[in-house]
Amino acid sequence: MVIAWLQAANISAVSDLVGLTWNEVDGIQQRAFNRGLARRQATPVAHVAIDETWLQMRDEHVSVITDRERGVVLEVLEDRTTEHISSWLIFQSAAPLSAIKSVSMDTWPAFINAFLKHVPMAKEKICFDRYHIASSFGNAVLKIRNQEYKKIIHEDGVSALKGTTYDWLRTSANIDHRSRPSFMELTRQNLKTARAWAIKEQAGKLWDFISRTWAEKGWKHFLKWIDRCQLDPVKNVGRMIKKHLCGIINAVVLNVTNAISESINAKIQKI
Repeated sequence: MVIAWLQAANISAVSDLVGLTWNEVDGIQQRAFNRGLARRQATPVAHVAIDETWLQMRDEHVSVITDRERGVVLEVLEDRTTEHISSWLIFQSAAPLSAIKSVSMDTWPAFINAFLKHVPMAKEKICFDRYHIASSFGNAVLKIRNQEYKKIIHEDGVSALKGTTYDWLRTSANIDHRSRPSFMELTRQNLKTARAWAIKEQAGKLWDFISRTWAEKGWKHFLKWIDRCQLDPVKNVGRMIKKHLCGIINAVVLNVTNAISESINAKIQKI
């Protein structure tokens, strides 16, 4: 009964409910946790995710390794360095590492280096999360918007860009444009922000390819556009994409994201 309640409430609430001390309820939780770990079968994992999160009370980063198919945490590693991640990979036997078909991650160098070093054919398996790329484009658009904010002033002294921050970040595919005509009028003006937004929107359409050949053509053509755009924050994102293009193409073709890992990290934060 205590274990069932612990799935819905914290230790203090459960201890008050069942009339046990905090330490007694915590002991039940710890023993249940250890029994669960003992029952876990050491099965090969085909689709791995790695992402960082932090321990709120100690302001300390950790690396969370997840089985994307089962949605379970495989390990929480201290820090996010190549050494810590490599130590976990070395501990695995050769067969499980060979069984890995994809590894989703952001572009943190320590993640990349550790898996390249220890996972066979990792270059074809590493997939960079699309939401990390989208976030980079969103940040670039906001930088340009902030630079342009005071240059576009109406007669009443208010910037035309006032109150539009979140409009530039939202994805057009999920929005009925009829509900925001004033914003869509801004996107048609000769604004640096509008140009950056158009590039961001196009980037979101490049994840639907199935063929690796067409995906590479699409992304390389897109990068040529970025090279000509004369928007430094966007060009910085373009340089990052060029550096990690192989992992982006892998993510497109294999249809891989880090969404499961992000969801689990949110639960860790709640705990």
